[in-house]
Amino acid sequence: MVAAGLSAPTDSVAGIAAATVSPAVAYQIGQHFKGLAKDNADGKLTAKQEAAHILSHAVLGAAVAAAGGNDAMTAAIAAGGAEAVAPVISNWLYDEKDGSKLTAEQKETVAAIGTVRLRLSFSIATVCRPTTQNAVILK
Repeated sequence: MVAAGLSAPTDSVAGIAAATVSPAVAYQIGQHFKGLAKDNADGKLTAKQEAAHILSHAVLGAAVAAAGGNDAMTAAIAAGGAEAVAPVISNWLYDEKDGSKLTAEQKETVAAIGTVRLRLSFSIATVCRPTTQNAVILK
């Protein structure tokens, strides 16, 4: 966890602190929703619960970014998107949607692919953002 804080893209103490605790908070979010899934008859999250799960990670991403003086909207979309895309990547690579059934190495691969894909997408979105904002204003 300390490595996350030290590698945070910020010079603020609040940003470093938020980045340091964010892995533990993300883990707790995951555990909470695992518990909800176990309570369901089929052992899976409902559509509303899945949406809440993704939104929870998005809020965490936004909070960490805002604490560090970074773009909260981009971080929210990236964090929520990473959670949403992980089962798709897992299924595509390993024919398994349930992340708990993957090995540690497989989980690392899925996370790495999701992170690279989302960073690329949001780098492009950030570059194009002033243009789209101007288009809305000029409308």
